[in-house]
Amino acid sequence: MKTILHIHGYGSDGKPRVVDYLRKYLDNAEYEILSPKLDEKPSLALSVLREIVETRDIALIIASSYGAYFALLLMNKVNIPLILINPCLNPIVELPKIGNVSAEFMKDLEHYDNSLYRFCDYPHSYLIHGVFGTNDELINYQDEYRHSINDNLTLTADEHSLSEQSVKETLIPLLLELIKKREERIEDYKYLEVEDKALIVKNKSLIDSVISRLNNQGDNIALEDIPLDDKATLDCFLNDKVQNLNKLYDLELIELAKYRVFFEEEEWDYLYACINGGVVNNELDLDVFNKHTQHTYGRLLYQEQREAILYDITGFPEQRLYQIKKAFDRNDKEILEGDKQDFLIKGLENNYKREDLEQLWTLFDTKGMYLFSYEYVKIRSLIAYQMAFLKVHYSTVFMELYKD
Repeated sequence: MKTILHIHGYGSDGKPRVVDYLRKYLDNAEYEILSPKLDEKPSLALSVLREIVETRDIALIIASSYGAYFALLLMNKVNIPLILINPCLNPIVELPKIGNVSAEFMKDLEHYDNSLYRFCDYPHSYLIHGVFGTNDELINYQDEYRHSINDNLTLTADEHSLSEQSVKETLIPLLLELIKKREERIEDYKYLEVEDKALIVKNKSLIDSVISRLNNQGDNIALEDIPLDDKATLDCFLNDKVQNLNKLYDLELIELAKYRVFFEEEEWDYLYACINGGVVNNELDLDVFNKHTQHTYGRLLYQEQREAILYDITGFPEQRLYQIKKAFDRNDKEILEGDKQDFLIKGLENNYKREDLEQLWTLFDTKGMYLFSYEYVKIRSLIAYQMAFLKVHYSTVFMELYKD
């Protein structure tokens, strides 16, 4: 059974009509709709939601209005398809208009306000889709959504709440499509080289062995107890003290932007340059490129970034983008040459300059086989970080088992 999590809007009881409509039209034997009543205090609500997505196998999240704000804050933790219904992207501004919002509530909310868009630009934004009612009487964040998240949105003739007809004819087909898309991406990880998979399994086994030994010695520790902001561990990477982990490119500092807070600007730029083997600057000065590489400081690092750029320029359907990705994976020059010509034709039709298109394709071609999917990098990153933490803080046990 697939579980769909619904995050309700401000002041809701967790039982909005959209949930009733979903249960009415979805196969209840195949889909479970989870719609918890959330605490009014933002920090408590977010804590409950984080526990749900970390402990339950959630197939998709639907978030309405103010609930969309929480859903976006969760995107740094999960890679789950997300549908935002008439999202309130700036509750700091909108909620006081409703009235009866306490000063304590606003203070708690302000704690999260600056981080709203920090993770929305990540490559897995292809799994986010907005649904906007053209007659919404409360809010309208279509332009902000396009600017800060993506261009994946659907318009309906609804007000702030979706009608039963829109749920049946728009929302349900959309959520089924997004769930299928995610499953296809997961299945697609099979393209990874055998030695890469073997390295992940080997390192994961080492981590489990070290933790088991430590627990037997009385050092009670679990994977979930390892803090992701341990500066000694990050310094371990920077000083290249961890063996057999590849360069910190694989780490991406556990979704890089998250850790900027722990470093001074100069130190951060140096660290990032060390990770990627070069100076922090844009590889190509082109608006569509900058849009999709902003969160990686102007560097093309992920397959999803390449696909998003290709889509924006050409409008190629997803199946065609998938075929191009496979050609890059195999470095199939013959197929890629044909893809390049189609790319140039479409790009020129859409008023891009040939010089920019040629330069962009050269960058794609140069990095073709060396771009990994975001999820793959994330998996390797987390394992690499856990190994570094154990090496730094439990060096004796780690090295003993590492040599074995």
